[in-house]
Amino acid sequence: MSLRLFSYPGTSRNPYLQLFYEALEPYGVEHDAGFVFSPRWVLSTLGPGDVLHFHWPEMLWSGNKPKRKNILKLWLMLKAARLRGVKVIWTVHNFDLFEEDGTLDRLALQLLARSSDLLIVHRLPMVEWVRDRFKPSAPVVVMPHGNYGGYYPAPRPRAEVLGDLGLTEDHAVFCCLGRMREYKGLDISCEAIAQLTDDLGPSAVHLVVAGKPHAGFETAFLEEHAERLPSFSYLPRMISDQEMIDILSVSEAIWLPFRQITGSGTLLLAWSHGCGVIASDLEFFREIIPADSDAGMIIERENPQALVDAVRAYLARPRAERAAAARAEAAKYDWDKCVLDLGAVLRQWQGTAPARQPRPDAQPVT
Repeated sequence: MSLRLFSYPGTSRNPYLQLFYEALEPYGVEHDAGFVFSPRWVLSTLGPGDVLHFHWPEMLWSGNKPKRKNILKLWLMLKAARLRGVKVIWTVHNFDLFEEDGTLDRLALQLLARSSDLLIVHRLPMVEWVRDRFKPSAPVVVMPHGNYGGYYPAPRPRAEVLGDLGLTEDHAVFCCLGRMREYKGLDISCEAIAQLTDDLGPSAVHLVVAGKPHAGFETAFLEEHAERLPSFSYLPRMISDQEMIDILSVSEAIWLPFRQITGSGTLLLAWSHGCGVIASDLEFFREIIPADSDAGMIIERENPQALVDAVRAYLARPRAERAAAARAEAAKYDWDKCVLDLGAVLRQWQGTAPARQPRPDAQPVT
């Protein structure tokens, strides 16, 4: 029999969820986006052969929501799942919440971990961390983050994209894309582009910083650089998929001078589209970016001069070779390869789950 899997969130602007669940279809997984945050929904609708899968569960109680009430609701929902024979999976995407609020967050995550039948992490080092922090009784499976090949639209012609940015083929373009947060080291990128502009001139290099600022993120330094430097483009808004791919298509590399990270879909997004990566000396980046690879470079953390030096060295390598190396690294993370171990677990679950029986007393839940 198949497994009917309800995920939270059901959908996302990030295509991760769509690509992930499409890769699980050959394993008999039917993804349903109709998740309802309600214990009564679980009791009235779900049963053996159904699965609840949580991604970024903190969104259920964070922000302006009544935190204590929603954590209690989660606890009741998990108890209802156990009562109805529903399996629970949690993908632990990050070592910590980016904006963790303390004890209640930790307790909620501990509750979820200990109520799960399976935990998923994207990297081997996270296995021991999850076991040490949450003490789950369930197994932890490693599933590498898949790439983004074949999902996004094709980029527009290079000359057209460069023209829209006010640039020419003489410019070596770099970019920082995605939601703006403190840990991403955008201040380091700003210092580096200022230095590169002084060294090489404004017509030689150009940095595009695009994405929506996270709540509370101070943007004054970005605005100041945008006003002062002709080699700096600043787009403080959510950019479309087409814009994102267009920018990547004309960029030599994406800059990731992060201060901390558990994993990065941005790196795989860049590689999937032939764009190189220059990233901080963090464990994740050391694991995934091969030494002496044309696909990317590792730089010392908190060091703008190291980023400047890496840019110079990276530009010395032929563009075609850099693009080919990036795509070759992305191919190692095709989704059908990434889900092999997880798929084996889910097939085993299908062999032990009884056929779903409709509840005669089931009531619609709103």
